[in-house]
Amino acid sequence: MLRTGAAALGDDDLKQLVVGKNLTVRNNVTGQTSNVLFGVDGQRIITELDGAPAKGGDLLQVMHSVSSASASYEIKDGHIVTTLEGTPFELTVYRSGDKYVAARSNEFGYANYEVVSIAK
Repeated sequence: MLRTGAAALGDDDLKQLVVGKNLTVRNNVTGQTSNVLFGVDGQRIITELDGAPAKGGDLLQVMHSVSSASASYEIKDGHIVTTLEGTPFELTVYRSGDKYVAARSNEFGYANYEVVSIAK
């Protein structure tokens, strides 16, 4: 990502981007979209999966954990630190022009995720 001129967001920019917001995120590999609410209380929850309300039993193989179940997150050292099925990972968000893309720490440096909309 850095080779294309994208810049990683720092803690303040990450907080401004996600805290208290509902982000629509697309996995650019699978095409799957999810809406994720990042609460001001340090919890996040998936509210929609591919345009439909998330169900408690849906397991996401994307950036998050189980639908309709909250997971904690924190912003630390320029990363969103959270869990996937109880396993911690870091998410680095980059700004590339007017676009935000994200890379999971366990996906070999590929920025497979794009923030396609942000709502309060």
